[in-house]
Amino acid sequence: MKQTYQLTPNVWHKSSLSFDWDKQAGELSGKDVGIVQEMIDAAIHHGSTALVPPPSSYDIDDPLTKPDQMAAVLGYHWRLPAELQAVYPVSSETLENIEMLDEEGNVVDTLAIMQ
Repeated sequence: MKQTYQLTPNVWHKSSLSFDWDKQAGELSGKDVGIVQEMIDAAIHHGSTALVPPPSSYDIDDPLTKPDQMAAVLGYHWRLPAELQAVYPVSSETLENIEMLDEEGNVVDTLAIMQ
């Protein structure tokens, strides 16, 4: 079944993405299909893609039919909808969260440090 995606960027140098994805058929269509296909092709060529937080990576072989791999390909630069966020790969590295506090003790930022 084809589903429409409208993704907003996580980073300043990317634009919003609009595309349709039929994961059963392994097909893409829509306005930004070229951008998505380029990213998929590059990830398959390299055999992996970067994850957040860096320097994590995830093996890629068929993101057109595997939602976890599609989430990995798109999730570095775009905010994922709930169904893709739910399958976004988590690094096997141990993470430690460090909270940055302001002068009054309020958390203003959180850093994830890989150990």
